Amino acid sequence: MSFQRSPNPRALLGYPIGSLHVHEARNRLTAGQASLGRVCRTANKMKVHEFEKIVNKLGMQTRDTHDRLASLVYNGVTVVRTRRSQGNSKYLPEHLIRQQLKINEEQFAGLISCQVTKEEYLKILTDKGIISKPKQDRAS
Repeated sequence: MSFQRSPNPRALLGYPIGSLHVHEARNRLTAGQASLGRVCRTANKMKVHEFEKIVNKLGMQTRDTHDRLASLVYNGVTVVRTRRSQGNSKYLPEHLIRQQLKINEEQFAGLISCQVTKEEYLKILTDKGIISKPKQDRAS
């Protein structure tokens, strides 16, 4: 008994193999629903002006070398660092910057869309243990 492999249904419909069907793309967007009341960005590239918006909002210190370096200093300690290329491309690898900022996709989308403030971002880092919680003085 020989088994025949069923053809790819997308190929039968005229789609090239490897492309997304409209319903699949729509499902991916709705699966990325944020609790912030809007759909998260699912793109893997961000624009340079979005990077600069985040740097300015968080008050990061910047330095121009062969890359644009940005670091967040909190209580005299560098907490996170990120970088972007100064090349000609107007798009940046979003996932790398998000990982360097130590946040998930939903929080990153909130930073870009101005729904997450600097104080909320510092609280996120404190909850993750990246920033140490302030020690409470005991009054004796």
